[in-house]
Amino acid sequence: MPRFLERLSILFVIVLAAALRSLPLGVGSYAWDEARISYDALRVARGGEFLLFGQGSSVGVPFFPASVWAFVPPYLVSPDPLIATLYVIVINTAMILGVWWLARRWSSVAGLAAALFLTVNPYAVFYARSIWQPNLLAPLMLAWLIAAYYGAASTGRARAVGIAAAVMIGGLSVQIHFAGAALIPLTLYALIRFKWWRSPVPVLIGGAVVVIAALPYAYALLTEPEIITRAQSVTGSGLAVDLSAAGHAVRMVLGYDWAYLGGGEGDSVSRGLITVMIAAALLIIGMFVLIRVLRRPASPARTLAELTFAALIASPLMFLAHTSPVLPHYQLVTLPAAALMIGLGVTLIPRRIWQIGIGAAVMGLAVVWSAQAALTLDSASLARPVNSALSSILRESRDAAFSAAESGDPILFFTHGDDPLIDGEVTVFTTLLWATP
Repeated sequence: MPRFLERLSILFVIVLAAALRSLPLGVGSYAWDEARISYDALRVARGGEFLLFGQGSSVGVPFFPASVWAFVPPYLVSPDPLIATLYVIVINTAMILGVWWLARRWSSVAGLAAALFLTVNPYAVFYARSIWQPNLLAPLMLAWLIAAYYGAASTGRARAVGIAAAVMIGGLSVQIHFAGAALIPLTLYALIRFKWWRSPVPVLIGGAVVVIAALPYAYALLTEPEIITRAQSVTGSGLAVDLSAAGHAVRMVLGYDWAYLGGGEGDSVSRGLITVMIAAALLIIGMFVLIRVLRRPASPARTLAELTFAALIASPLMFLAHTSPVLPHYQLVTLPAAALMIGLGVTLIPRRIWQIGIGAAVMGLAVVWSAQAALTLDSASLARPVNSALSSILRESRDAAFSAAESGDPILFFTHGDDPLIDGEVTVFTTLLWATP
């Protein structure tokens, strides 16, 4: 493909990714989880506090403080949660560019196909529109893949930087969200497989960053033993072994059944069989080519394929055995690898007609998935869907809070409680009115 056409195409893909993740502006969830993250980040960025841990997780154990630090940068710029939402959108849009850059190691068309698939995948779209730790999982995995690729396929300084970055990202991901734990065995695998242990300095540098970031949490465990008690209550429950994690991962890649993120009970588009069949065919072709590449002699292309396969199976294997429910968003880390694999499917047959066919299939998905997302978001901007992440959107609460603040009169809210650490309504309006005296 001519370089000019490739650059023009990826520019279009990036613009589409940004549009799907940002428009209509402010139509993204802003309820307890998002507000609590914002409240903690504001306490750090504008309140001068130093937190030992973040909000409680779904299993009752609080997150590491890195789960808050990850959202501090936008609040240093402005106390407006809309700016923090745009920060998440920018990170997830940059991930598309990273997937393109990696996949084009195989071919320019593979890069575009991978980037376009991830751009329009409904789960990648809706999990990029709000202030929530899981919304950083896919970008973290992509960042790890890039770093690991440099650490495995490069030499000299590039290899050292890649190793240090991969170790650091692998250790920090679980501190941002516990589902990031899948990157730990992945990093250990790379450490052994690519002989990173022969470069102890970058390994120690990356590891040192991870340990330093975890020190506040370690101190909290020593001074607040009830955290350990809650953790023991989770790990002490019955052990289940099933394929629920793999099921969630497959559903995400196929773009199937995302009603809880969009249309809620009124959803009529997230279970379409045609898009599932097209995505499944692309997935099968990609897996076939990936296995074929893995059988080739050592090369940068094979190294990337090996890292892609490892990233694809890491989380489903990690949660094969579990003591608490495996939630769908735990598998967001599989999306970049799945997109890379689908892009690789372009190279199955080195003929123009095959590339056109795969490209047409991905573009068909892009048209349908983009239309479905746009219609769902447009509808949610006018009426709140029931049982959906869009039942409470940022724009609605933000407009109400800012309108009340403009009058300069005292603002009175009737809420269930008055503690922003416990009561969601209080947290929402405390963050939205943070700059209001």
